[in-house]
Parts: sequence; structure tokens; C-alpha cells
Amino acid sequence: MVRSDTLLGALAVIAGLALLWASYFIPTSGFVTTLSAQFFPRVLAGVMAILGLLLLARPRSNTLKNSLAPLATARFAGFVLATALYLITFPHTDFRLGTALFLLAGIMLMGARKPLELVLVPVLGALGMWIVFRFGFTILLPVWI
Repeated sequence: MVRSDTLLGALAVIAGLALLWASYFIPTSGFVTTLSAQFFPRVLAGVMAILGLLLLARPRSNTLKNSLAPLATARFAGFVLATALYLITFPHTDFRLGTALFLLAGIMLMGARKPLELVLVPVLGALGMWIVFRFGFTILLPVWI
């Protein structure tokens, strides 16, 4: 019987290395004095590969069937759909609007129902991320205004 951590750890290592390789094909400019467009994908790929190695080194005794059962839900499918829509529309949508809608969908799928929460979390979350990326990392994001 395959342990879930062993399989998922191996997949994480493979995916991390593939993403690291793919990040080398992201175009960069010699004129940019800030972090290059390759920086964050490389960091995330490295973290993914390292965490995969940790799963391989110390797997738990969970079976694959038990670990995958929570993923076979309508909530998870909804979150996958919301993520796919966010990624597909990202280049064509204002970052703040798209991120706010994605956060709204995410917290609703997780069970948030309070009106104040449904307004504040998406708006402040999207605005906070935009400020960090735009002014902290000086990364330009898709905007309409």
C-alpha cells in the first residue's frame, strides 16, 4: 500500500524541479533594478521541492485513499474552479478587482457568511497585496486605473 506522504512528496519534488526549470524561461529585462520576474517562481519552486523532500524523509502512515478523501468535495472543486478562473483572467483584469473577487469566492467556499467579513476581507486583502507588490517589491500588476 502506498503512503500518501511518499507519493505526494515525490510529486512535490518533481513539480518543484519542473517549475524551477520553467522559471529560467521567464523573460527578464536588463533594465529592471528590482527583483526579476524569475525570483518568486524560483523561491516557490525551491520551497516546494524542499517540502517534498521532507515528506519523503519522514512520511506518516496515512494511506493515499484516506488522504485524498477530503479533496473529493464540492468545496474543493469550487476552489479549483475559482483558482482557474482567477489565473485565466489575471492578465485581463485589474489586479485589485480580480483578487478581491477570488478572495470573496474563497472565503465563501470556506463558510464565511457575515456581511462585514464578506466585504472587508476581500477589499483589504486585495488592497494589501497590491500595496506590497506595487510599492514593496515594485512589481507592476495589471490595473485599469
